[in-house]
Amino acid sequence: MRKTLAFILFLAAVPASAGWKFNSWTVYWENDNFGYGRKSDRFYTNGVRITAQFSDPTVVNWRWVSGVRDWTWNHFGGDTTVVPVASVTTIFGQNFYTPQDITIPTPQPLDRPWAGVLYAGLSESITDPDLHQMHIVELNAGILGPGAGAQRVQKFVHNDLGFSNHDPSGWSNQLKNEPVLSLRYQQIRRVPLLVRGDTDVLDVVPEFGAQLGSPQTFANAGAVVRLGYHITGLPIGIIPGAAAPSAVHRIELYVFGGGEARYVPFNATLDGGLFNNGPEANQPERFVRDLRVGVSARYKKVRLTYTVVARSAEFHVPAGAIENQRFGSFALTIEPFTGFK
Repeated sequence: MRKTLAFILFLAAVPASAGWKFNSWTVYWENDNFGYGRKSDRFYTNGVRITAQFSDPTVVNWRWVSGVRDWTWNHFGGDTTVVPVASVTTIFGQNFYTPQDITIPTPQPLDRPWAGVLYAGLSESITDPDLHQMHIVELNAGILGPGAGAQRVQKFVHNDLGFSNHDPSGWSNQLKNEPVLSLRYQQIRRVPLLVRGDTDVLDVVPEFGAQLGSPQTFANAGAVVRLGYHITGLPIGIIPGAAAPSAVHRIELYVFGGGEARYVPFNATLDGGLFNNGPEANQPERFVRDLRVGVSARYKKVRLTYTVVARSAEFHVPAGAIENQRFGSFALTIEPFTGFK
């Protein structure tokens, strides 16, 4: 745990030492208690992600960054007359997963395995100045298993913060320690549908991408529709740490809805890990769907986004159990706006 925290501090120091300007940060917290309707600790029960973005819109000092930027833009960007903007984001996160009944201390072979993942990484975002399209390349490394600290965090949230009266009792059955490494590419495009003045009132934001790695390997595609007042940038729920225009209005408010489909040939938290023969979920599903709705509000540089996600079954649950899940997500963002109308 201490080594991972030291690693993320190192990642944060590298862009700063290279002369990159601190741009924005976002803190995400996802939890089943933040959803609406029924509450349960089953399946994906908690996730935290912290990102800090650094950018230099005029000079790219890292040779590997400029190479990735130029290759990606020339092959996928389309308009080679536009000079793309590169941003580097440091990432730190933790996710954990539990079976439906967390009070059972013995193994539950027909349910989801207990698992925690702790990770840190770097991503590079490449976008046009008007933010109509974005390409992101993300590299993460971390640990799956007891070293991720999920047991300690869940007991603290339940017992000390009072999120639940149920003591999580089955962490002795969690997946064993093993390293995780992943590489992800994502492309996002913003298509204005209704514009008033100098800002969007209605737009659609399609995305697609893929990840190759030991925690998960998948391909995904989806879209989000936004309707509101002075819409800027890209949806926080799609790409963490997205850049944004500098000339914006003081207040922004919009609602959104959309979905995503993923083909997941491997998921370590369902398939028993990659290097260890750990407990597996019962017949993992390879096609998973998310539906999400939410609201995002900003005043000057501070934005708060709330999202509710309904996820389809990720494995065959025991007879009579609820197979899908619902959770909520809060994202608090300090964005890089420099002027307001």
